[in-house]
Amino acid sequence: MGQKSIKASLSSARGAIESDRLALVPGSNLMAVPGIGDEFSDFARNWSDLPVDPYFLGEKPSRFRRHAQLAFDVDMDAFDWRIRTGYFQPIQFNPLFGGMTRHFAPIERGGVTENIVIRLIRLASQKVFGLSGRWLINIHFVRIVSDPDFSASPAPEGPHRDGYDFISIHLVDRDNDAGGETTILDQSGKELYRLTLNEPLDTLYMDDRQFRHYVTPISAVGRHCHRDMILMSYEAGGRTLGRF
Repeated sequence: MGQKSIKASLSSARGAIESDRLALVPGSNLMAVPGIGDEFSDFARNWSDLPVDPYFLGEKPSRFRRHAQLAFDVDMDAFDWRIRTGYFQPIQFNPLFGGMTRHFAPIERGGVTENIVIRLIRLASQKVFGLSGRWLINIHFVRIVSDPDFSASPAPEGPHRDGYDFISIHLVDRDNDAGGETTILDQSGKELYRLTLNEPLDTLYMDDRQFRHYVTPISAVGRHCHRDMILMSYEAGGRTLGRF
């Protein structure tokens, strides 16, 4: 287990990324950003209307998802919102679903949703990761649900990389009694950290090239439960998809 804390404030996250390649920022820091906290309740309603992930059905649906892509020119602060582009991961990064292009219901543009997504991307790109140039960003709104009959796994592929340069993992809402613990490992599989995102917008920023990660199944006793997340990946120049 890692001896050094990875907790950082939003103002110190850039230094943490430069030195340690990851940072855990409390949601209260992001909620204090103008245009995020004051609109967050409206934004979080998106998760009550996510359609079933058609690639992840199992005995009963437990994952719900929407997806979008943004091409972001950091230097020009220019966004190209691509809501109907498929999502591809090489099989070495996702042994369950890699090697094929998956198509999910789109994240709808406009209003509070677009405003907060853009603000979160600007924070990560400019304030935390210190990016420049052009980047392809995948955004996923994901809900994992469980009930008394079964626990549900947010990461059925086990410890993994997502296959990008950087990732950010943002909690939207957590309503489960057990599980949902994130484990961070080095590339050899040695466990470095364990953490649980508990409060809205608790966020893990990470250099995806340096670590593997995993989330334990969620469960609750005697009731339905869920775990709502925003997952973002940042790819320099859109190398994998090549669609700039």
